[in-house]
Amino acid sequence: MMLKRICVVMTIIALVFALTACKSPSEMAAEKMMEGIIEQATGADVDFDSDDGNLTIKTSEGETNFSDEGITIHGEDGKTSISTGENLEWPADYMGDIPEPKGYNFVAVISSPVKSSVQFAGMSIEDAKSYYQSLIDLGYESKSGDDIVTDEIISYIGIKGDQQVAFVRLADGFTTIILEKVEEN
Repeated sequence: MMLKRICVVMTIIALVFALTACKSPSEMAAEKMMEGIIEQATGADVDFDSDDGNLTIKTSEGETNFSDEGITIHGEDGKTSISTGENLEWPADYMGDIPEPKGYNFVAVISSPVKSSVQFAGMSIEDAKSYYQSLIDLGYESKSGDDIVTDEIISYIGIKGDQQVAFVRLADGFTTIILEKVEEN
């Protein structure tokens, strides 16, 4: 049943994109009709807004934006978001003193006061080793002493005060950096 609802919602979203690129009165009516169908299928109060090929779906739990650049989901608190796409921004407000790796295309970003992360491709092992050392230099102490640093892979979890950082660089250069608020010991 849930899969059916998801399929209905995704089909309707595709139709809304096609129908609302330029809003004529009939297209606005189609948008309202789609809102009603999704509201009926999901039980949620839904509001569509389309402009220049972008689509925003708003509910009481937040909003989702679809555009040529990617998808962004904003939580109801207004502080949490999840984005996928190309050339996303570093979540500076939530990454504390963790340095932004320069020159990379961030493809996934989670921004939250409690836990934030970025993912990107193409980090060389030399840059990864330098970044790993910069985290240690900032005072992040290895959580378990089980750091993995090879000629292809780095896996590190460090703690400083109420912040825990995880830094993982895989053999193919795909990299994830996570900063999480934790209880101080």
